[in-house]
Amino acid sequence: MRLSVIGCGCVGVVTAVCFAEIGYDVICFDHNEEKINDLQKGRINIYEPGLKELLKENLQKGRIKFTISLEECVNFGDVIFITVGTPLLLDGNLDVSQIELLAKQIGHFVNGEKIIAIKSTVPAGTSRLIQEVIDSNNKTYHKCSVISCPEFLREGLAISDTFNMERVVIGTDDPCIANLIEKLYSSFSKNFVHTNWETAELIKLASNAFLATKISFINEIANICDKCGADVTKVALGMGLDSRIGVSYLKAGIGYGGSCLPKDTVASVKSAEDMGYDFEILRSAINVNKKQLLKPIELLLDALRVKDLSGKVIAVLGLSFKPDTNDIRNSPSLPIIKRIFELGGTVNAYDPVAIPEVKKIFPVVNYYSEIDDAISGADAVLILTEWDHIKKFDYGKISALMDNPLIIDGRNILSLEEMEKYKVNYYSIGRTALFSN
Repeated sequence: MRLSVIGCGCVGVVTAVCFAEIGYDVICFDHNEEKINDLQKGRINIYEPGLKELLKENLQKGRIKFTISLEECVNFGDVIFITVGTPLLLDGNLDVSQIELLAKQIGHFVNGEKIIAIKSTVPAGTSRLIQEVIDSNNKTYHKCSVISCPEFLREGLAISDTFNMERVVIGTDDPCIANLIEKLYSSFSKNFVHTNWETAELIKLASNAFLATKISFINEIANICDKCGADVTKVALGMGLDSRIGVSYLKAGIGYGGSCLPKDTVASVKSAEDMGYDFEILRSAINVNKKQLLKPIELLLDALRVKDLSGKVIAVLGLSFKPDTNDIRNSPSLPIIKRIFELGGTVNAYDPVAIPEVKKIFPVVNYYSEIDDAISGADAVLILTEWDHIKKFDYGKISALMDNPLIIDGRNILSLEEMEKYKVNYYSIGRTALFSN
C-alpha cells in the first residue's frame, strides 16, 4: 500500500514522515513550490521536536518525496490523506472550500480505486459533501471512498502523539475500508472508534470544545482563588486526582491559543447556531478565555501602581503559544505586546524559536537571544510561555539585572518557595502574591 498526503503543514508532514518511518512509501503535495523544494532537500520551517531528523532519514531511504503536481500525488497513493487548513470565515464557520476544490480535482485525476481520508478539522456533514463532489466529478468511474479520520496531535509533541495515538477515529459506513484503515494505523494505536462520517467529524470538534472549556473552567477557579486566598495549583491537584476529572488541562494561566482551540471553539458555536442550538457553555468558555488573555496586563498595572506604561520597559519571556513550537497563531503574547504598546511601554522579548515569526508583526520590539539580556534594565518581567529555558533560568540573578525585580508569571511555572527565597515581587495566576519587603 502506498500513501499520498495533500497539504504540507505540520499535520501533513508529520503524518507523512511517521508513516514513512514504519516502512510506507509516501508522496506529499503542496501548491507552494518553494516549500516543496525545501522539504525535498530536508529543510523545514516548522519547529517540531524530532521532525527534521525523521524527514532527512526517510528522504535518504527514498520512502518519502514531495511534489507540486496534484495529479502525481493523487495517482500515487492507495490512501490519500487531506490535511489542508480550514481557516475561520468571518461568519464563524470553517472554510472547507479548499477541500471542495481538491475533491473536484481528485475526481478528474483519479486513476484507480482510492480511499480519501479527511484529517482536516471540518464541520459535521463535510465528508458527505466531499463524497458527493468527488462522485459528480469522477469521469473514470473508479471507486473513491471518503472517510473521516480526524487528527488529535499536539504541537510540540506531534511525533510522539503519532507513534502513541490514544485512539484512531474512523468515520465510514464501509466495514471493509474501516478494517483496512485500522490495519494501516495498527503500528500507532490499539484503540479504534468505528463510526459514521458525522460522528467522527463531531468527535474532533467536541474534543477541542471540551479541552477549551476545561482550561477556561480552571482559570475561573484561579480568579476565585485570587479573591479568597486559595491556591489554584492545590485546587487543581485535589480535583484532578479524581479519576472522573483528571489532571490534564487543569493548569491555570492566561488561557489557550494556537491554531486549533480558538478556531474550533468559535466554529462549534456557529455550527450549533446554524442548527438552531445555543452552545451556551462553550460561548462562556470563549469569553472567559478572551478576558484571561490580558490578565498579565491587569496584574502589571496593579503591581506598578500606574494607569499606563509610559517610560516602562517590559520584558516578555515566551512568544509562541506553547513550548516546543514556533507557532504564534493566536498566541497570548500578541495581544499582550499590542496592549503594552497601546499603554506607552517598550517591549524586550525572548523566545528560543519564535522571534522570526513575531518580528514580522512587531518589528519595533527589542528581541534578545538570551534571557539575561531581555531582563536587564526592565521594569517588569512577563512570563507567557512554559519553555524549559524560562523555567530553569537562574532567577537568583534577577536582583542584579533589575532595580526593583517584578515578575508576572502568566503560566505559574515558578515555585512560590523559590521566588520567596529570591526576595522579588512575584505575581502569578490564582496563587498568593509575594513581595520583596
